[in-house]
Amino acid sequence: MRINLKKYFFVPFFQDRLVLISQAAGLLLNIILWIILISKFGLASEPMPLHFNVVYGIDLVGQSRRVYQLPAAGLGIFLINLFLGRSIYQVIKLFAYFLIFTSLAIQILLFITSLGLVFLNR
Repeated sequence: MRINLKKYFFVPFFQDRLVLISQAAGLLLNIILWIILISKFGLASEPMPLHFNVVYGIDLVGQSRRVYQLPAAGLGIFLINLFLGRSIYQVIKLFAYFLIFTSLAIQILLFITSLGLVFLNR
């Protein structure tokens, strides 16, 4: 079975400026997130604090490889929302915009969370 990528990507959804800008920003944030975490923690598996609570202090310690679950989840949500947004764009444009902007908002939240992890493990 041959997949025609040109037919898939040359639709009005990918020509919409709001979609392009928000998807580019979300993807750029996810790439930056991967780079920051890899440069800080590498691929080592030593124990490190993974969660900090104001009341209890550090309440979750685990392998440093677990920090990569954040950008992986962000990438998964990004791809799912991209596929769903493209699928329903012609039918319900507003809902497609909600999916796309939610994807960007999640990338921003994951970026802030990961910066907190980096500062926690200075």
